[in-house]
Amino acid sequence: MKRFFRYLLKTVGVLALVLFVALAFLHWYQPDVQPVVLPAQKPVSGAAVFYNQAFTAMPKLSDAEKKLFDTKEKLDVEAAKQLVAKCDASLRLIAQGAAQTECEWGLDYSLGPRVKVSPLVKSIELCNLLKTRTRIHLLNGEIPAATDDLLLIVRIARHVGQPPVLIPKLVEISENVIAATTILRHLQEFDPASLQRLHAAIAPSPLSTSLSEAVAMETKGFLANMRGRKVGGELMTLGTDMPDPLSKLMLRLTDEVPLLSSAMLAHVERDSRELEALVRVPYPDGRRKIDEFVEKLDIEKMGLMRKHLNIWSSLLLPSEARVRHKQVQSEAMWAILRTAIDAQIKNPAEVRAQLAKLRDPYDGNPIAMRDVEGGVEITLKSNEGRTPVTITVGLGGK
Repeated sequence: MKRFFRYLLKTVGVLALVLFVALAFLHWYQPDVQPVVLPAQKPVSGAAVFYNQAFTAMPKLSDAEKKLFDTKEKLDVEAAKQLVAKCDASLRLIAQGAAQTECEWGLDYSLGPRVKVSPLVKSIELCNLLKTRTRIHLLNGEIPAATDDLLLIVRIARHVGQPPVLIPKLVEISENVIAATTILRHLQEFDPASLQRLHAAIAPSPLSTSLSEAVAMETKGFLANMRGRKVGGELMTLGTDMPDPLSKLMLRLTDEVPLLSSAMLAHVERDSRELEALVRVPYPDGRRKIDEFVEKLDIEKMGLMRKHLNIWSSLLLPSEARVRHKQVQSEAMWAILRTAIDAQIKNPAEVRAQLAKLRDPYDGNPIAMRDVEGGVEITLKSNEGRTPVTITVGLGGK
């Protein structure tokens, strides 16, 4: 028994010493947390007014109706026409929105991770609906009408992606993929005038605002939202599975020692600034740096004090870093789209040759391309464990 108490006292003594040293260090180390300046919340206006009305008017779709969005399946034309008719009110409203120059979503960035962006995600379903209507137009030989719908998707994506936070970026990427894959699959069906219209609308970059700007805004919103709150308590309310009881104890202690809270937030700000720089590094070197950054924030590989100070960074930033992979893939797809349209306008016989000159940003090697029925299939590599992106370019018939 005496041996047990000696062991217990020794353990408590070591922990007390570690905590004392940590607190002494934090009193000596003044965290460099800069004042947070966020854009003032603005009222919803411009295109967003019509989009929100379109989302409200959109009926709930069945699984069978959503299956019509799959371009790998032969289109059930009658079912697709019924679906388009069912959603006519939403389609009219979203077209009115896309015709607007300005688009203000009225987001409150001071809410940090709680900023309400869920309505923007609803636009993906409407863009898929426009894609389905495009396929109907193409089957009927209505090329100008099909082009109109594709241009609507491009404009909607630009509007949705304007808020400089990550969810809108992901939605914008998804909607650009819808437009790009549809155009490429049906490339030879477009007449020269329609190709010129598409070429003029396809901007050099698929994103309306930079990913670096979105990372910075996410962090500013988080810091503004967390200052003055119980940082440790907020973390535990997320239901995070903390690896050990001592970590939970340290989170509770954080809320009693303001300097600990400040140090934790300072680590988020520091790591975020590093990520802002990393998402600007071109691939393939940028891919390696992003992977190293994510690895560095793996909480399972950290010591106790580092784990404690980096817990918020480990929860928030790796998912933000991985958005960079999606952005680079979307840029590669955009380059394929612009190259294919340009070659189809100038000399359709040269499309395949021009595409073969492009490189996969993943490793800098030429893109993987093989002949398939009706055209070529391009595969863009993805990180290990993720499905590669496959794109079909129509070069011979429907």
